[in-house]
Amino acid sequence: MTHATIEEIAVAAGVAKGTVYLYFESKDDLLAAIREEHAAEMLRRADHAFAAAGEDFEGGIDALLQAIVDFQIEHAQLQDVICYAGHPSEVIVASEREVFRRFVEFVERGTEAGAFEVADAEATAALLYHP
Repeated sequence: MTHATIEEIAVAAGVAKGTVYLYFESKDDLLAAIREEHAAEMLRRADHAFAAAGEDFEGGIDALLQAIVDFQIEHAQLQDVICYAGHPSEVIVASEREVFRRFVEFVERGTEAGAFEVADAEATAALLYHP
């Protein structure tokens, strides 16, 4: 997408070129909006996995990792363009850090509940999931 023109993006989206400019001043603005939505969706998926797990800590870890893998696979082509082309987007990096922070908290809660025996929740979470 970074090499695509606004016209090509509009055609792919099924809208007129002028319509794109009604919402975005430039291709960079459009790309920034896509990155923000992508990051927000990744957090929503992680939050849903945590919420669905409840107190099933082992299942919750599996569910979170599966949700992240599924998200990455579903958006592989988009991620190549918006996340990793050239340099990582700060918005994407921040959302990955937030998912990781929530994962650490989940491991800590599981440890407190007796589901896990870990000395360092952050190190354990990093071994299981590293953004």
